Amino acid sequence: MKSHFTNQNQLIISKLLIFVLLIASFFTLKAEIKVTDAKTGQPLPKASIFDKNGVFIAVTNDEGIVPQNVAASSFPINIRYVGYVPLKLLSPDIEIVTMEETSYTLPEVVVDDVSRNILYLQAYVREYATAENSKDTLAIFKEQLVDYAIPVGKAKFKGWKKPRVLSQQEYEYKKIEKKDISIDTLLLNEGGKMRSTNFNITQKFKLPESILSGDSTEYVKYGKHYPEEKWNVRGNYYIYENDKLADYKDHNFQPGILKILGMTMAQTMCDYKYIFEKEGKKGANVENLVAASENFDLIMKGKTFKKATEQDEDTKLAFFTEMYVIDRAYLTADEAKELKKDAPVVEITNFQVPSGIPAPPEEVVNLKAAVLESIGK
Repeated sequence: MKSHFTNQNQLIISKLLIFVLLIASFFTLKAEIKVTDAKTGQPLPKASIFDKNGVFIAVTNDEGIVPQNVAASSFPINIRYVGYVPLKLLSPDIEIVTMEETSYTLPEVVVDDVSRNILYLQAYVREYATAENSKDTLAIFKEQLVDYAIPVGKAKFKGWKKPRVLSQQEYEYKKIEKKDISIDTLLLNEGGKMRSTNFNITQKFKLPESILSGDSTEYVKYGKHYPEEKWNVRGNYYIYENDKLADYKDHNFQPGILKILGMTMAQTMCDYKYIFEKEGKKGANVENLVAASENFDLIMKGKTFKKATEQDEDTKLAFFTEMYVIDRAYLTADEAKELKKDAPVVEITNFQVPSGIPAPPEEVVNLKAAVLESIGK
């Protein structure tokens, strides 16, 4: 009798193990997926990955590998990497994924007056933001038209270096699980400000001599644990990448002061990428900036945070932002002052992606359509 009971238990356990393995095979990637440059075959690290619902879920590692914890149920996924044509991957069974470079062209500007020493830029900005735990999902897609006025010579007017929002639309999807109830909401917000972590487009970028002289097409500066800065030359562009967490083991930065307040925060990613046009220019600066991107991740923990948000578990916040320069001009100080007083009137009820700029993922476009339909627009 005892032997029969043991054998029966073993049979049940074996069936459970088979069931678990089947479930695991469904929810995890079967093969290692590597994202590479179509021409060079080089890996593309920190390419952004969006799931089938348009939610930003992960980035590729330093070898261009899609994380194994990206579930097979997330497919088809979208892969985005500023400077490359976005790619939709239908199946997790493909081992090598290649991405084609794209090109951006700055508006041509001829300066024949030394008094025109204020650079005026307009840029199209896209931000994908998610807040997620096992119960709730918040996905926000934001489009903005912003402008800058930056002195590039000796000027009495300081201009403005932080982006001024001329027009904005924010599309929001929220899913909340409460007991046996699932609540889905769609929302459109117009106006408002940018998130506080903006692109530092006035940063002084110093090209390595090996890149500037043409002796090398790649330069890497290492931090304590990871590459801190990387320069690449691709065709007519200088590509600059910066890892703000290169000195932190496992890319994990936790400000100690927040623990005292019960708001433990773990920052796991803070990466920037800038693309500069190099033809006819020496160096890389705001005058030949064409595009930029940012990856920014946080894990919010602690009693205070959980109480304020009525959560009983950690919440992951993820942001991916793209910025593209779409117009530029050189102004006199007086012209820039007038422009600061009277901002251009831009009324946009449904953003159209500027020519030459990759469209958002199809799922995000569908989210926009669903939000507009829900409010009768």
